[in-house]
Amino acid sequence: MLNPRHFAAAALAYLLPTFPLGYLWHLNWFHAHYEQLQMYRADVIIPMGLGSMLIQAAIYAALYPRMFAGQSWVRGAL
Repeated sequence: MLNPRHFAAAALAYLLPTFPLGYLWHLNWFHAHYEQLQMYRADVIIPMGLGSMLIQAAIYAALYPRMFAGQSWVRGAL
């Protein structure tokens, strides 16, 4: 069973770098391209994107220790 503190730390390790990067990527750097493709609504719902990333963080935090058990974190990350 995964320790809740480790689970929360793993989820935050995913969420903290990915959310700002996703914000910059989707709403700044490639915003014009996405508008041309008509991919986004006129009023973007940022909490919806954060919710999606929370789900991803929970899945990755749950799967990572099962997939890379017994390996060093460096080898598991590579």
